[in-house]
Amino acid sequence: MVVDEAILWSSLVLLATGISLHRMGPSFQRSRFGSPLVLLGVASFVLLPEKLDDPESEVYGSIIALGKWTVPFVLGAILVLRASSTYGEPSSSGLLLGWAVIAISWIIAYFEHVSVSSIDVIGASSSLLGILLGFALVYIGASFSERSVRLESYSDPLSEEEGELVRTILLRRLGGDGHGD
Repeated sequence: MVVDEAILWSSLVLLATGISLHRMGPSFQRSRFGSPLVLLGVASFVLLPEKLDDPESEVYGSIIALGKWTVPFVLGAILVLRASSTYGEPSSSGLLLGWAVIAISWIIAYFEHVSVSSIDVIGASSSLLGILLGFALVYIGASFSERSVRLESYSDPLSEEEGELVRTILLRRLGGDGHGD
């Protein structure tokens, strides 16, 4: 049915738009519309399509299959990051729970593709080898360029006027003198 296909693609557009608006951050007023659009997109994607034609049915099925393990993985990653000392309060129980949820997501992903052939494994291994080789070459190139470029000279310190200008701008922007946002 044409309506169900339109709902499917509209929900994906709403989802992408909501994520884009949400990523604008708090400095833009449009960011507050991001979360409701994401929720509307997810809800319409999961709840509304009923009778899809073949191409949309394959897209719908593959996204639902992907969501079965990516949702727990993302939730586990959020738990791990919030329980780490870098991004939140250190908590060993939070880390353990997060890694357990990540492990569960990997188990779900494994059982989704339990009938993997040796050709799939060889193809994935060669792709992984190429990706790792690319990372290694980027790392080698970056370290080589960092070592080969020498610091020629130091810049002059700020003049009194420049220092005062920087101080004034920082005070205004950070709210030190009452003029900040």
